[in-house]
Amino acid sequence: MGLILVALTRRHRRAYPRRAPFNVSTIGRRFRSASWGLMEPLIILGGIFSGVFTPSESAVDADYSDTDVAALRGTAWDRCGAFWH
Repeated sequence: MGLILVALTRRHRRAYPRRAPFNVSTIGRRFRSASWGLMEPLIILGGIFSGVFTPSESAVDADYSDTDVAALRGTAWDRCGAFWH
């Protein structure tokens, strides 16, 4: 309770702006944009438990997938149609 009171007091004194109201479509968009990162533990653990790769190999896979997701973030997928066909 004490930490909540401290946080609320600081917010009031520093005049932090209020957040936007709760919106379900915003949560959907954010979840969709984070879907690759949220699937990564499932892919890694699924690969380990199914015997596809070892824990050491999964660490390399995690590193490369993080790099790939970071590189592809913000890519305009509608412009990549020729690449996929």
